[in-house]
Amino acid sequence: MIDYTVRPVAADEIDACAAVYAAAYSEAPWNEALDPGQVRSYIRAFAGRDGFCAWRLVVGGGIAGVALGIVVPCVDAPFLRVEDFCVAPKWQRRGLGGAFLAEIQRQAADMGCDCALLATQPDVPARLFYLKQGFQEIPTAYLYKDFRS
Repeated sequence: MIDYTVRPVAADEIDACAAVYAAAYSEAPWNEALDPGQVRSYIRAFAGRDGFCAWRLVVGGGIAGVALGIVVPCVDAPFLRVEDFCVAPKWQRRGLGGAFLAEIQRQAADMGCDCALLATQPDVPARLFYLKQGFQEIPTAYLYKDFRS
């Protein structure tokens, strides 16, 4: 296994994390052209705020992955809602994603979380990755309303 570390994102790492995030989502199946400033603002919104989590995966001295989440209060125990999870394309398919995800789950458990919840699209490779990591599909309905209309 490749040596890696997982820690919270520091303020001076947001630019590097944004570059990894943009690179990961610019590839198939997402093929998104993201504005770097918007990505930095998005990651900054999670970093260093109570109840919000921003982690980075470091390999060989460089940032190789980013995970963003929210610790959601609940009656019996809080849970981690993973909002975004990505590994730089050059580091994918080497076991690092699974190790990264396992570590953020361990850290969330240390914060009192008893489970993790995430959403992905049904026809993308990420779905199979999450299933392989022990996530289970649950029956649910996501409902959406645009406030601008």
